[in-house]
Amino acid sequence: MATTKRKGWLRPLLQITAFGLLGAGVGFLVAREFKVDGAPLTAGQKWLAVAATLVALWFSLAVHELSHVAAGLVQGFHLQQLVVGFLGLRRAEDGRRLELYFNTDMTFFGGMCAVLPERPSPALSRQYAWVLLAGPLGSLLLGTLGFGAFWSLRMAGYAFAHPVLVFLLVFGLSSLAVFAATTLPSRTGIFLTDRARFFRLMGGGPEARAEQQMLHLIALDHSGFPWKKLNVEEYADARQDAAYGLYAELYAYWHYLDTGQREQALASAQRFEATPEDWPETLKVVLWKEACFAQAWLAADTDAARPWWERIHYFVKRQPDAAGLRAQAAWHMAQGDYAAGREAAERALRLFDRLRRPTATACAEKRLLEAMLSAAVASPRTAATPST
Repeated sequence: MATTKRKGWLRPLLQITAFGLLGAGVGFLVAREFKVDGAPLTAGQKWLAVAATLVALWFSLAVHELSHVAAGLVQGFHLQQLVVGFLGLRRAEDGRRLELYFNTDMTFFGGMCAVLPERPSPALSRQYAWVLLAGPLGSLLLGTLGFGAFWSLRMAGYAFAHPVLVFLLVFGLSSLAVFAATTLPSRTGIFLTDRARFFRLMGGGPEARAEQQMLHLIALDHSGFPWKKLNVEEYADARQDAAYGLYAELYAYWHYLDTGQREQALASAQRFEATPEDWPETLKVVLWKEACFAQAWLAADTDAARPWWERIHYFVKRQPDAAGLRAQAAWHMAQGDYAAGREAAERALRLFDRLRRPTATACAEKRLLEAMLSAAVASPRTAATPST
């Protein structure tokens, strides 16, 4: 397992390092070649060139992701998360605002965005196809313009604007490199590239149906569609898909929870235990919380729930969202500590009062927490101290 985990962060680290060295090499060559007013560059001017290189590299990644975001927002989608390097922007738990945060997940350093549909639509596939195309097209267009601006200024003899020239050159070349990286291969790290996603979506067959079904499930969730009414059999392609199967299963899992089908929900949650180790941590934790909850609440098996609680308890403490607090409540109740379970469930329920517009999952989760709280209140058993 340790080897798998190491490979998970090693590949994106190598990609980022190679990309950074490429840009730094270009900046160094430019710094060596250019002279300001016929004189060699000073140490300060060389440091400015290095700074311009680093900013240009980050900006080329940001432009790519922002192109995706712009295409989504124009078509009525909403921004859920945006990450470039160490900087991240995500929608707060209440759904009302966006918050800045410091990104430490190396699998997202090369850039990631999540722009999601608000409601189902017959045009959803076509709309999302434009979202996928916008990133590479934005990189190609602005990269070409950046390199063209560099060449024009260089030929015009604007040596006094050396940091600007370095920025334009590195930005132009790195943007074109981003265009190539998101169109030529099928994957970048663990993620499918924009080109691969586009052809999966528009190409027909099981993969296209999986893409379309996943989009439809996301749109249903954000529209508040009751999970009780979901026909899970209609989403078989998405649930079996190698890329999205676990997240499609998450919606089926909520259908089973909302309809009281405990055995089926537990079977769905057991799939989450096979979450690939090379997935980004923020994505794995979502499924780990449900694996912990299912073993603690549905199966009432503290031995099976323990390893999952040990994986998530740090995240629950650091960022106590409803799913984490629900898993915590289930963990305490499985051990007979109903007082601590009630406290965690009550904290989770208070989070729903701040929601701008509850999703289908949030509505089902609130009902589930209320049922858990009723069970905890009805039980006479308590423990002296909470278990952690």
